[in-house]
Formats: sequence, structure tokens, C-alpha cells
Amino acid sequence: MITPGKNAFLNIKHFTDEEKKIINGLSRFFYVTNGGGTIYLGVTSEYRYFLIKPINKYQEMFNLNREIIVIFSPYPVFQPRTLDAIDIAFKKHTRLRIDRICSVVVSKDTSIETKLYEILSKDTEMQIIIPFSYSELTNDFSEGFIINRIKKHFYERDLFEFEAPIKKQLYFFGRTDVVHSLLNRHLSGEHSGVFGLRKTGKTSILYGVDRALKRENGKSIWIDFQHHHFKRWNRLLYAIISTIISDHNIDLIRSEDDYSEEKAPGLFESDMLYCYKSTGKILIFFDEIEHITFSISISDHWKEGRDYIKFWQVIRSCSQKYPELFTYIIAGTNPKCIETTRVAGVDNPIYSQFDPESYIKAFDTKSTKEMVNKLGGYMGLEFDDIVCAALTQDYGGHPFLIRHVCKTVNQLIKENHTLSKPLRVNKTIYDQSKKVFEEKYAERYYEMILEVLKEFYYDEYQVLVYLALGDFENFSKYAQRSNNYTNHLLGYGIIEKTGEYYGFKIESLKEYIIKSNQYQKLNMNTEEKRKEIDERRGRIEPKLRQIIYNQLRFTYGEATAKNKVLNNYNYDQAKKAKYSVYQYKELFDPKKVVTTLSDLKNIILNNWDPGFKGVFDTDKNKLKNRMEAIIEVRNYSSHSADISESEMLSFRGAMSWIEELVESYFGI
Repeated sequence: MITPGKNAFLNIKHFTDEEKKIINGLSRFFYVTNGGGTIYLGVTSEYRYFLIKPINKYQEMFNLNREIIVIFSPYPVFQPRTLDAIDIAFKKHTRLRIDRICSVVVSKDTSIETKLYEILSKDTEMQIIIPFSYSELTNDFSEGFIINRIKKHFYERDLFEFEAPIKKQLYFFGRTDVVHSLLNRHLSGEHSGVFGLRKTGKTSILYGVDRALKRENGKSIWIDFQHHHFKRWNRLLYAIISTIISDHNIDLIRSEDDYSEEKAPGLFESDMLYCYKSTGKILIFFDEIEHITFSISISDHWKEGRDYIKFWQVIRSCSQKYPELFTYIIAGTNPKCIETTRVAGVDNPIYSQFDPESYIKAFDTKSTKEMVNKLGGYMGLEFDDIVCAALTQDYGGHPFLIRHVCKTVNQLIKENHTLSKPLRVNKTIYDQSKKVFEEKYAERYYEMILEVLKEFYYDEYQVLVYLALGDFENFSKYAQRSNNYTNHLLGYGIIEKTGEYYGFKIESLKEYIIKSNQYQKLNMNTEEKRKEIDERRGRIEPKLRQIIYNQLRFTYGEATAKNKVLNNYNYDQAKKAKYSVYQYKELFDPKKVVTTLSDLKNIILNNWDPGFKGVFDTDKNKLKNRMEAIIEVRNYSSHSADISESEMLSFRGAMSWIEELVESYFGI
């Protein structure tokens, strides 16, 4: 049990009297374990620090189980370099001893909170800093003051809110084994590939490898093809050399013009040999590989394949001739570059050069639990084991999705005044948060994930839709015909295969696909067909009534507009007389006036110009034909007659067309 106090052997002689008073004050609420030391930055700046251990109560409230660095900034104006001093202090102690996500800064700047907030708001990966001023801690202060300050900076910060790739070790979870494997392949002279859907953590893994490499005093460079695809193959080779020269301060003068198509292969080889003398073996991170991949690059010289062949022939030749010079890791969403045997009639230089298991693996429940409880713990949230399992199952171990669902959990708790932190997140809170996430945020993230399939592997996307809709006949037909229809779905971790059976790994994605493609299901019985027809007509007819109400009123005014609507009932004078007593607005009330889809069609067509021509921006006859197709199938569905597949397809095509027009009108 940890209780407040000071280590009996604590040495604090190097602190000022004012700082000693602060240390003694904090020892009433923390256990002061170590007197730390003094850190010098430059000639004039020095920072003294010590270590504290949170007592049991704080460990439970804030998930603080390790020692915390408390650093003094003895200057009247707070400087960001203080944070550099924290990093240095951390390196002076064993990694497992010090809490890396939380530190305390005590500054003579009375505006420390405001200034620190400005710094932290610009860097979402910055650790949590609890700020105090000297004056706050030299005067009398209570435990409540300390707790409230910690709560303010722990509970208000959302550590789940990461959009960009994770650059720092602080918030990197679950992929340590992948990082070590990739690093070991580099050290063994092997090239690697890292592929996955968008937002699966590819670039975060590369950053992790880079950090691990630097700890081994290794050297690396980054080439993001997103910024280089406009270059020809020879100038891209120069970009590699230029980056090595600039990143590692090598005294080699070389211009882009030197790298002509004739000289580039030889120069690249000699320049790499020259750079090797300074850097040793270098690891090249090739990110966003699809930007220079044949068939899919947006730059024609890469798309047609010849630049691709020449570039990789040079890279491969140099690598095979001098294996000690470099290795590379290719990363991207599309592994086409390593799956295709021949390009532009020539053998693909990098075909089958990589570990076939180049896809990023999903989080298991253990990794999910580690991530959400480590980050959530600092925010006053502890996730039940059943919730961690549900997060993994529902979101397929996709860390980006899991973090954003947890972000929704945190928002829900903050907005609900009946809930307070610290809080254990149970299944009830999770289910409610999941509902909010699916309604408000999920579509954006799911479309981001599915974009790769829709763009590069549309056939596989359609097969995925079959599986989601339960159309196992069509799914099995394609899955059994060729592995090409399921390879990427399995590799990306969207589906899994057990024996002969396939299923979704990301259950919530399945639900989204069903919702997005609910009217694509095939082989339905007549009852299911009628249900779909009635549902879609039931949604479209009120919107058409609203459009007609708006357009006639706007074009003619209410009095004339009323006559325009009543003229539609000339075929039934009794009905016309009955409706004539109503106000214009009441003519569109389905409880008072029976208006069929055929009536709505006729009102639109009879007042096409000027009432509706400009609104629908389409051909009058095309609209007439589509609406009549819907009406005809609706008449079938009202009776006991079967609805054929061709009739159903005709209805779907016509209805989808009408739905798009209506949605366009309302700006949906």
C-alpha cells in the first residue's frame, strides 16, 4: 500500500528553499521516491526534477501506477523547452519505472495553464501535463485542490481522439510484435511489405519501426510516393539519394539533372555506395505505394507500367549486388505491385519478394483491452472485459474504429449529468454509445474503409455485399470459382473463413453494408418483394407531395395552385367537389385527401413547365416512364399475383432514379 510521505534516503539538497517547500507540501498527498537531479539545456537553462509515486487512491482514480516526473521551470515566462527536459529526465530512469503519459510541471509563470494549453492543442500526441505555479504550491493548498487540477487535465483531454498516424510510442498499442518482426527483417537484409485498408495503422507501424531502429542507432529515410508520383523513374531515384544526403548531412553534391535516363542506374549505385560510408545500412520507408503502381497510379507514366519496371529494376539490381546497403518497406492500401507476375510484358521485379503475410493483423481482445483501459484509465474510464470483447467483435479489431467508438463513450458520459468519472463502462453504456456512433459518425469511417474495395476491387466488393445480404448462393458461386474474389477480403481482415464457411470480422461493417444495400437482395419471395415496394413507396410519396406543394405555391400562388391540384380530379367530379372545400395546404394531408402515386405523377406532368422542369433537371418523358414503371409494379404487389425478377429489377431501377431526384431536391 502506497501512503503519503518521503523516502527516508531522499536527497533534495540541489533544490532551492522554495522548491523544497513545494516538495514537502506534495509529500502530504504523494510518496516522494527520488530526488531526481538537474538537467541542463544549453548554457543558461537548467531544470530540477524529482519523482513521486501516487498513493492508492490516485492510482484507482487516474490509472497512475508508476512514478511521475515533477519538473520545476524556475523562469517567469514558461518555455516549451521545459517539455524537452521531461524527455531527458525520463531517459535517466528505467523505462518501466516512470509513467510516460503523465508528468507534472511547476512553473514560476502564473499563466502556466493557459500557455501549456496552447502548446498541447497543437500536438494531440503530447503527453498529459499537470501544471501548477510556484505560488499555488508554496501557499496552503488542500488535497481537493490537487485532485481537481488532475481531474481537469485528465478528464477533459480525450486520448482517443487521434486522426493522423501515431508518431510517438506513448499512444502506440498492440503492434509491437509486428514492429520487431519488420525491424529484424531489415537487420537480416530482407525487404518487407505492409498493406491494409485506410486507417488500419500502416503508417503508425512504420513510425514504430523507425523509433525502434533509432534506438539501435540505425538510419532511415522516408519516401512518400503521394508527393513524388509526378516524377519520372530516374528523378525518383534521385529523390531517394537527395533525401539521404539532406537527412543525414552527407557531403555529396548531386543535382537532379545528373540523373538522366542513361546515367541514373549507374549513379544511383555509386551514390548509395558513397552514402553507405556515412550511414551504414539504411532502411527506406516507401509509403503510399499505389501512387506509383501500374494500372492504378494517377500519373500516366507510372500507370502504363514502364516507369514502374525501370525504377524497380534499378532498386532490385542494386539491392542484390550490394545487399548490405539498404532494405526497404513498402506500405499502402493496394498490394497489386507484389501480386502481379508481369507488368507491361516484363517480369515484375518485386513479385513474390515479400512475406506473403504482409497484411496488417487486427487487434485481438487482449490488445483492445490494453489500449482502451490504458488510455481510458487516464480519463477516468475503465472498460469491462465484456465491453472490450464486444468492441473487438463489433469492430473487427480495427484500432481506429475502436478508439472512435470509445471517444463516443467519453462524449456520452460528459454530456450526461447523471454520470460522473471515474466510471466503469459497462455493456449498457457501451450499447448506447455504439448506437450514437452508428447514427452520427460511422458512415464516414466505413466509406473510408470500403473506398479501397470500391476503387480497386469492385468485384470483391460486390461479393462482400452478397455475403452481407445473406445471398449465399451468389457468394458461394464466386468464392468457389476463384480465390481472387475473396483473397483481399480475407487479407484486409474484413471477413474470415472457417472450413467452408465465411463470415464478417467487422460485424458493424456488415450492418452498414446491409443498410446501404438493403434493396439489392436477390432471390426474394413475393412477400419480401411486396414489402420492399411498399416501404420505398411509403417513403417517396410524402416527399413528392411536399415538392408539389412547394413548387405550385411558389410558381402560381396558393389560389391558382389550388385549382391546379383540383383539376387533377376532373375524372371524378364528386371527389373534386369534396376536396374543393379544403385549403390549399389541406389538399396534401393524406388523412383528408386520397392522392395516389398516379395522381402525383399527373400533377407534375401537367404542370411540367414552368412548375417542375427546372427542379428535376431531366427529360419529361423519362420521368413519366420511370413513375409508370413504379406504379405498374405497385399494382402487381397489391394483388396476389407473383412479381417476377425482371419486374422487380425494373422497379428498383426506376425507384432508385426517382429517389436520387428527390434527394437532390432536398439536398440530402
